[in-house]
Amino acid sequence: MHRFRCRKARPRQRLGLPAFATAVVLGHLLCGTVLLAPGCQGSAAWVAQQQAATVVACALVAACLWRAALSDAGRVLPGLLGPEAEDARYCRKCSCPKPPRTHHCGHCGRCIARLDHHCDWIDNCVGKYNHKYFILLLCYGSAACLHYFYLLYHYVYQPRAQLQPLLPPASAPQALVLVGVLGILTLCIAGLLLLCGSFCAVSLRHLVLNQTTLEAAFVPGLPFYSSVYGNIAEVMGPNALLWLVPCPAFTAPPLVEPLSHDESDFELG
Repeated sequence: MHRFRCRKARPRQRLGLPAFATAVVLGHLLCGTVLLAPGCQGSAAWVAQQQAATVVACALVAACLWRAALSDAGRVLPGLLGPEAEDARYCRKCSCPKPPRTHHCGHCGRCIARLDHHCDWIDNCVGKYNHKYFILLLCYGSAACLHYFYLLYHYVYQPRAQLQPLLPPASAPQALVLVGVLGILTLCIAGLLLLCGSFCAVSLRHLVLNQTTLEAAFVPGLPFYSSVYGNIAEVMGPNALLWLVPCPAFTAPPLVEPLSHDESDFELG
């Protein structure tokens, strides 16, 4: 029996500047929607419902962001090797065992099980144990942005008399400031919607096809496709009732044993 040690990974910022920028934009989303909701034409109950929906959406986005950034993506740990280790594959950079669909991340300096890609926005890899959080982050982020534009539509397209209570009489500077703030928030949220929406569409397609981003780029065909439910369950967990809840999809084992070489696997270095 032999024991292999992974080289020490380079230190990471964890929730660094990219994640902080994402949190700031989400904060703008929350403040902008809370600012818009009271100015929309509707009953007090409708306004309260929209504000509650905004808080819930932003809370879900923040929870998914933190879980995706701080969770272990699926680091392959060195373990004791059994007789089946004769055909096992090992990483040429960190000497760790490489089960199928495991690849080395040059940013983190470690091998990640079912590596999808390294995301700078969460300053972490997206792998087997945090892929669910990443997909939910994109879905809830897109939904929150769409809700903002839904309220913006109700705020703009309403009788002018409904806008007067928000602005004191003869307050042109305040009106300009309000319009400027809403304009900046709208531009930021429009960019966030474009970013999250495009990534969300691609991620959902890969989810249904049981592909990772790396496999979609380098592996021809669909070697891991089983069924739509089976493909989704491999990322979101076996319990369909928890697919939309930012809770762990799987329990990470303390050791990942190396498996025999799989012809469908590939090397990324």
